[in-house]
Amino acid sequence: MTLPIIKISNYCILPLQESLSDEELLQLMDDIAQSVDNQQIKGVIIDMSLLNLMDSFSTRIFKDLKDTLRLMGISTVMAGFQPEIALSMAKFGLDLGNIPTVLNIDEAILLMEKATIHY
Repeated sequence: MTLPIIKISNYCILPLQESLSDEELLQLMDDIAQSVDNQQIKGVIIDMSLLNLMDSFSTRIFKDLKDTLRLMGISTVMAGFQPEIALSMAKFGLDLGNIPTVLNIDEAILLMEKATIHY
């Protein structure tokens, strides 16, 4: 499965599907790193609004993706967690490390525009 990567100005928006297999998550990490290379991208926004499952493996993949992008000088923000996903992540102690999370894509863009460092 190829996931769409939407470029708006200096940002890429990655709208995730309802559920992703472990293989799709690993492919996602490679795809996004390759897509943003040499495109003058300042930030990647991962749209979580349709995602209906987060487990420890997907949490680790998102942390690894954020670290990879940070090393490339690109910020990462996750937007639009559904309340059920946020509650279950908190209940099971799933931690995204220092990946900023915001309510929606508009807030993600505002956060990135205000940032002076990459996160």
